[in-house]
Amino acid sequence: MLGFVSDLRRENDWFRTMLGGRSVFVQRFRDGLRGFENRCAHRSFPLRNAERGHGPVICGFHHWRYDADGIAAGIPNCQDAFGCKPRELGIRLTRLELATCGDLIFGRFPDGGSSLEQALGPAFEVIAALCPDLSRAARAVLPMRANWRLLQWISLDDYHLAAVHPGTFGRKSLYVPRKHLNYVRVGPHSAYFLGEASGTMADWLARLRGGGPDPVMYRILNLFPDSSILITHPIRILGIEFRYLVIFRAIALAHDRSEVSVRVLRWQPEGSGRSLASRLVDLGEPARRLVARRVVMHVLQEDQAICERLQAEAQAIAPDPRLGAAEPRVGWFNEAYADIMRGAAPPP
Repeated sequence: MLGFVSDLRRENDWFRTMLGGRSVFVQRFRDGLRGFENRCAHRSFPLRNAERGHGPVICGFHHWRYDADGIAAGIPNCQDAFGCKPRELGIRLTRLELATCGDLIFGRFPDGGSSLEQALGPAFEVIAALCPDLSRAARAVLPMRANWRLLQWISLDDYHLAAVHPGTFGRKSLYVPRKHLNYVRVGPHSAYFLGEASGTMADWLARLRGGGPDPVMYRILNLFPDSSILITHPIRILGIEFRYLVIFRAIALAHDRSEVSVRVLRWQPEGSGRSLASRLVDLGEPARRLVARRVVMHVLQEDQAICERLQAEAQAIAPDPRLGAAEPRVGWFNEAYADIMRGAAPPP
């Protein structure tokens, strides 16, 4: 996952992010979204030097200009310097393959592999239903002095909650009974639904399509390799249920440094929130959204402390962890990661 369609409303809006340890950017052009490696094809100067912005693709080093296909279409003094017209050089940026699901933008370096819908499997339609528009989401970024995989491991672990999150998930120091741990494996991805009768991915999709409240208290969908989408526990105010959609991604910056990009938005199933009372209560939603973001960041900061302590002793991490009933998704992630690292060809 690279970012969100709702961040690119206007032509020439762009954002920068990381993909496989390499800087990339995604931009809206007249005929749609394009993604490129953030490196001028001339002398490798970074084309985008902020997190987001607006404007044509022009290198700040020598003013090379690129079009929507990544072709160097404008090169100053080209005839004199290179003996031909700009397009005759045939120089272009490394272009990404992009696809969207709801408001989410996914990308990869070209490999001619499966489609996004095939890669996500049953999760594709769930994501599309959950995330149609995140333009109103509260956003935050958490720097972390630890490898991105440490955050993935802890987000896939339901055994640490009582010890690490005593004020939220681990209240009363209670551990989730094994019968309430409903885990679903979806190819390299996985999900956790709280409760022994919380069903399958197909059941969740049917619930989303049908509208109305969801009786399952908590759901999280982890997308391999680095992103998670969760629906929080419900909170009732004046008889109205509030639940929040949280999306976070662990972005690798170095072997011992990463950042967590977070979006938080109230989740309302189709057909809800239309009564007069609901509309009145909705007036306070901007403030509640900020409170929800603060709670989410507090939980992530507790995870951060664990990850950074593990990073300090990274050489001591055992290659064969002892995983219990609340940790199978850690093992599934490790298997998927090992498969990818064995079989993947390096990007161009």
